[in-house]
Amino acid sequence: MTKSCALQWDKVLASGNRVFIGSNAGVPSALIDDLLNNPGDLNDLEFVHIFTLGKPAWAQLKHRELVKINSMFLGEGVREEVAAGYADYTPCFLSEIPHLFNEGVLRLDAALIMVSPPDEFGYCSLGVSVDIVKAAAKAAKVLGVSVRENVRFDDGFFVNDKAHQLEIIKMIRKYKPDVVL
Repeated sequence: MTKSCALQWDKVLASGNRVFIGSNAGVPSALIDDLLNNPGDLNDLEFVHIFTLGKPAWAQLKHRELVKINSMFLGEGVREEVAAGYADYTPCFLSEIPHLFNEGVLRLDAALIMVSPPDEFGYCSLGVSVDIVKAAAKAAKVLGVSVRENVRFDDGFFVNDKAHQLEIIKMIRKYKPDVVL
């Protein structure tokens, strides 16, 4: 169940800010919906993302004054907007994107991401969409997180010791017996 936050976005963001949006199944929909519905005096935000599942809400015509899209992957959800000139496409290799964030080539004012609930030590997982999200979260001046209850802390994580490495090797070999590690 999603509840409305009604955050005062113009207190933490400024018009013209570049905002990274978590990717794939890790799009923080509740935060995005709240921002789109309660922008205050904001306009001309640049939303940077790599890929979203389906058509993102921020790509709708009614949000064009608020949001300019900068997609680093030309997915189905924004292809028409790029072709029509309403969105930008920045082609680059996925492996290069963290460098763009870390070195300030693509400076991030904010990152809106989804995380798991914290574990007993206070750590959260980036869950199903780690890809470039960790680099974006570290590089952004403002970090907005949406906690998703059905993402477990151990999704996408394992203890990096010999026993756990061997378990992963066994799983890989089970499905890809020609792989040599």
